[in-house]
Amino acid sequence: MIKIICTRKIETECFEVLMNIGKEDSRPELISVLKLAEEQNGIIMPKDISDRLLGGRPVIVGRQIIFRLVEIGVLETIRGQDKYKLTELGRETLESEKVLIPERGVYKAWFSDDPLFPSGLVDIQYSNPPDLREEVRKMNEAYKNGKEREDKLINIESLNIIENKRHIIVVGDHDLKPGGSVFVYVLGKSGFRRANSDRKLDSVLNITPNNTTRLTVGTESKRISIPSLEIDFNKLMSMMADSNWGEWKKDFIDIFNFDELDNISRRNFVLKRFNVKDFELFSLVNKESLGSWNIDIFEIPIDTTNSQLAGNWGLWLLKDSINHHINPNDYDKLSLKIIEKFKRGISIDLPSQQELVNDVQAEENTELFWHLQSSLDLNPGGVS
Repeated sequence: MIKIICTRKIETECFEVLMNIGKEDSRPELISVLKLAEEQNGIIMPKDISDRLLGGRPVIVGRQIIFRLVEIGVLETIRGQDKYKLTELGRETLESEKVLIPERGVYKAWFSDDPLFPSGLVDIQYSNPPDLREEVRKMNEAYKNGKEREDKLINIESLNIIENKRHIIVVGDHDLKPGGSVFVYVLGKSGFRRANSDRKLDSVLNITPNNTTRLTVGTESKRISIPSLEIDFNKLMSMMADSNWGEWKKDFIDIFNFDELDNISRRNFVLKRFNVKDFELFSLVNKESLGSWNIDIFEIPIDTTNSQLAGNWGLWLLKDSINHHINPNDYDKLSLKIIEKFKRGISIDLPSQQELVNDVQAEENTELFWHLQSSLDLNPGGVS
């Protein structure tokens, strides 16, 4: 079965950033409050919590819990009422059953303008160097006094970062599991400092003919799966056939150089690997570019529409198949079987056994010569 593997590198920039984020955490006691709100059409009151979840404890206890959930951003106040409703983040939290617990600190953050990461933030790790806060403070103070910002502090507006949004974490650290997410509440608006990093990220997209896709991103040691891209197998093949890759033809016909095929590919009519470099893929959802990829296609059925190539291929198969003494009757059956391998109805002529004997004798192929000649010597009247 054909298999396609698309790969490319993810270009990132690394900074140290002062951020307010929400880390995923399993907090069943808070999830139960959100579920109660969901049961009540997304509306909840402190009394509901006290009566139904806390066994009749004072309403103030239920109110304290609600204040915490408002702080996290999963509930919001209904103006003028002692009622609260689920936010969009609250509904997302119910789906994931992971509560985003806010914290503030300095993090090493990796950003990318790669289309696979439309929100910009790819990964973060806790850093908290003691000098960055002081550096930002001094920079702001100098700026107020009419001095220019230093080059090493980058203006946040120049990066494609989205606040109030979940961001997938690719590698993470001991507190942030790969494949999890953080919620970015606030970024240090005054800027952040460029940091050194030797991290190298890449992406691998696997596609099969039944349109199953699997996209992973990461490093050599850590990889995560992110939501699969909608790439239609047949459309991808058509795109490649219609592209400027001159060696590619539709239906996998004549996409190969016969002299470069290994023996297994020649015998099985299957090209083990075909490579296309810098091929641009597009999403079927929004038609936007997904970048340029290196594409390897494996196990491709191959055939030819070229009569001369088919004849040479058939002759090679005939010689390759004769590894023992063969009589004229079996030789004719073998020739017919080889001709039938070419499914496109091309008419090819294979030599008779005597003609092939003459050819291989001229080529000084001693072993094949005797496999063919021995039966003719025993049965000279049965020459085909």
